[in-house]
Amino acid sequence: RHSFPTRRSSDLARAEIEQAASRAGALLAMRGVHWWAEVRDGALHYRDAMGAHILPLPALHGAHQADNAALAVAMLRHQTQLAIPEAAIAEGIAKARWPARLQQLGPGPLTAMLPGRRVLVDGGHNPDAAEAVARALADQAPVALVFGLMANRPLAPVLAPLATLASAVHA
Repeated sequence: RHSFPTRRSSDLARAEIEQAASRAGALLAMRGVHWWAEVRDGALHYRDAMGAHILPLPALHGAHQADNAALAVAMLRHQTQLAIPEAAIAEGIAKARWPARLQQLGPGPLTAMLPGRRVLVDGGHNPDAAEAVARALADQAPVALVFGLMANRPLAPVLAPLATLASAVHA
């Protein structure tokens, strides 16, 4: 059972967010206030003032993807421009694909060079993405890491969350 952390801002930050939404004429729907979501019993349990729904977990790898899906559900359910059936939301979550985000490579030249090994590719290039990848791979450590980063990106904050999982790093 996994509960998403409730993202409560400080009172000052929350007031700023509320004022910005008001100035923009935007609806404000905050997690833990206007909607709730958690992973339980192999499904995404979502609820808001309009009702509760049990939705499939994303096919995407990593627990953070359920968090992302919950946010997308909240956005769709709180907007008023388009009527989106629950079945369409469920299908969208189940069929979502995001190439190079913890994508497992299938048979091919690279995987043929690494028989018996699982090869994942992720294009994350900032500290938040690296932390999400590290959380997703934590139960599979140690891993061999092939790592590359553009020269204009800070290396240490991106590599640090992954380095603790690595048995070897190839740059």
